[in-house]
Amino acid sequence: MDARDVPGGRRLTFRTKEEAEQARADAVRLGRQGMATPQDRDITLAEFATQWLAQVTPTLEARTVQSYAGTLRLHIIPTLGTTKVRMIARGHVRALMADKAKAGLGVNSLRIIKATMSVILAEALEQGIVLVNVASGLGRIARPTQTAGVAEEEAKPKALTLPELDALLRAAVERWSPAGATLVLAMADCGLRPGEACGLQWADVDAQAGTLRIARAIENGGRIKATKTHKVRKVDASRRLLAALSALRDTEQVEALTGGREMSAWCFPGEAPDALSKRFARLVEAAGLPEGATPYTCRHTYASQHLNGGTPLTYVSAQLGHANPATTLKHYAHLTDRTTRHHADALEAKREAAWHRFGTDGVSEAVVPSQLTESATSGRGSSVVEQLIRNQ
Repeated sequence: MDARDVPGGRRLTFRTKEEAEQARADAVRLGRQGMATPQDRDITLAEFATQWLAQVTPTLEARTVQSYAGTLRLHIIPTLGTTKVRMIARGHVRALMADKAKAGLGVNSLRIIKATMSVILAEALEQGIVLVNVASGLGRIARPTQTAGVAEEEAKPKALTLPELDALLRAAVERWSPAGATLVLAMADCGLRPGEACGLQWADVDAQAGTLRIARAIENGGRIKATKTHKVRKVDASRRLLAALSALRDTEQVEALTGGREMSAWCFPGEAPDALSKRFARLVEAAGLPEGATPYTCRHTYASQHLNGGTPLTYVSAQLGHANPATTLKHYAHLTDRTTRHHADALEAKREAAWHRFGTDGVSEAVVPSQLTESATSGRGSSVVEQLIRNQ
């Protein structure tokens, strides 16, 4: 197919109409933005993704890099790796997501695949290889009906009951060192993320104020990093946690003095989330708890018990270190008590107690809502209402 880049301009030849339209769109965009022509517009997704991952690795946490690399290797490259980046359409991404959903991948896995495609194509857009990020705004890909509900239910955080939490803490005291048991208590009584609990230092403990300063976290392998929100926060600590930390600190000081060494600045030196998770699985089994409980279960239990106890959502959100209360509600609404009848009963009780104070001064105190209900059922409701009106 023959075409010209501009009226009266160069004569160009393309094999298909699609290639001609693509070239025209590229020329328009480049002309408007003054961008240089991409060095390799025929680069495949596998090649581009490899280059992109190498470029961003120094700026990302190791865990994030591993997630990207695994998603590319297992899910994206096998399907779209040989496709030219500029030829990837929204339909390609939708088909990929649909195939993975049919294969039984969970909701979180599908979300990660879509997010990985989107961030890679965003870079391709920045480099002028594509005109639009076809993975952006793609919408939610539904899983097959028979497994969607089960998968979403499995993905929701689980919480322990009060007896189960007590069994976990007792098992930690009996089977772990004082430091290990106190670490579990810190996650349970403050709702800390495992990495945040591992990252506590003695300087973060304010026994007088009853607070802990959450300023950093430890990631898998022991590397120090910022908190998830990159913000420092203070959380209220329970009295039993403060007592356990005080006893642990006294023990550490004595051991440091007798051993002729400096006391560690860390409350739980050497702890990291990956090693903690492996030990925690054995602790869960020893405590007789449901299979699948993880260190994060302590955090979920903290949130659910606070919310079910009537603690304000804003307080719980601040303690957990969420960006806003909406995040807390999104993750933990399903853990709250779904019994709602008591709310209606409580409001009704308040209104009955205040009934005589609102426009009913001339009405006998014997005329209360319960009598209105009885009158209505006996067919005399209208006469009582008329009495109320006359006495206004």
